[in-house]
Amino acid sequence: MTIDELKDIPFHFVAHMAMEHEHTMSYETEDGRLGFCDYTPKRKNGDFGRTYRHYRIEGKVYQP
Repeated sequence: MTIDELKDIPFHFVAHMAMEHEHTMSYETEDGRLGFCDYTPKRKNGDFGRTYRHYRIEGKVYQP
């Protein structure tokens, strides 16, 4: 699968969680086979760090 093919797949919002040390947002496809979660760390001074993403393909998590 190419990056362009991946961009064409429709994902919908599943959940958001705001914790003291990070915020997360999860998305998945309608059939639930593909998904990703964006993590944004929160520093002690209240600033947010750089967001990183983990992918889930048929239940297995990939961390690029």
